[in-house]
Amino acid sequence: MNRKEPPYAAPGDLPVTVSRDPRPAAKEPARSPSSRAPEAVKIGFAIAVLAIIFGGSLRNCEGDSVSYSGSYGDRYSESAYDDEICWNAADCLKKARVYSRTGETAYAETAALKACDLGSSEGCFMLGQDIIKNALAENDEDQGKSARRSIRDRLWKGAAKVQESCIAGYPPACEAMARYTGGELSIMKNPARAGQYHTQACELEVASSCLPAIEFQWEQKKDYKKAWELSKRHCGSGNQEACVYYAILAENIQSQEPALNDRRRWLRAGCDQYRIPGACYLFGFRTDRDEAPEERLKYLNEACALSKNDKYCSLAEKEKRIQEGRNDARMIAPQG
Repeated sequence: MNRKEPPYAAPGDLPVTVSRDPRPAAKEPARSPSSRAPEAVKIGFAIAVLAIIFGGSLRNCEGDSVSYSGSYGDRYSESAYDDEICWNAADCLKKARVYSRTGETAYAETAALKACDLGSSEGCFMLGQDIIKNALAENDEDQGKSARRSIRDRLWKGAAKVQESCIAGYPPACEAMARYTGGELSIMKNPARAGQYHTQACELEVASSCLPAIEFQWEQKKDYKKAWELSKRHCGSGNQEACVYYAILAENIQSQEPALNDRRRWLRAGCDQYRIPGACYLFGFRTDRDEAPEERLKYLNEACALSKNDKYCSLAEKEKRIQEGRNDARMIAPQG
């Protein structure tokens, strides 16, 4: 911004004349210091009046309920507006939220941009989301190639800002990047990256990302220890499905946690409520054949039916033959 221009002086507001009188200017008689005083008082008074008038109008921009009328150019000159819209990161975030609610997207982006430049990770996130939202609103299959390329470039630009916010440790940004790379934005679809972003978000206490993160670490990365750690964290926050994974993964890594009683309770719930084959298998396998043979066979059969996994089905069939053999032995055993 040109600091010599007051923030309220938009282009065209002040008339400028460049014509000069061809006659030589008459010399102004020298004035004594006392004769200058009244003029100084008048100038000071005029400045005070202007400060009251324009200062009041600028203060109106600082509240939560901001409303403007007229076109963009009617408010401030663009250079002055960019510089004077807000004064620090917190103020810029506040203004960005207000402008976003009132639908003034240009102002919202400008305030978020300044917040981001001032080091606010939330500001970078808001800026990126605004850019993406506005680009998607203009997306149209009937547009020409250059227009579609422009929209694609803006989507990448917005995602770069959201990613910057995630790297800085802002949890919603990591969850948003997981959604974008998970397929919400088709040009960025990358399941492996989505799993990594879900993992980051879960570690930053975004509950909605924890189950996808656990599944990614378990099924794709085969990092059972990491999956177990994430499931333990999420189970501790009260998510029962995460507790099921916690119990299953404890068997995989041979951990003593969770305790046996909790483990059996969560494995049973994993089979009965969430229909997870591994939970059915482990609950059946860990059920004592002598104490509850029918329950053991029931859950092994359930694991086979849910998964069609050869391992589960062969064990269920083997258990069935063992129990049938026991029953036959009892039938032919002499009664004492």
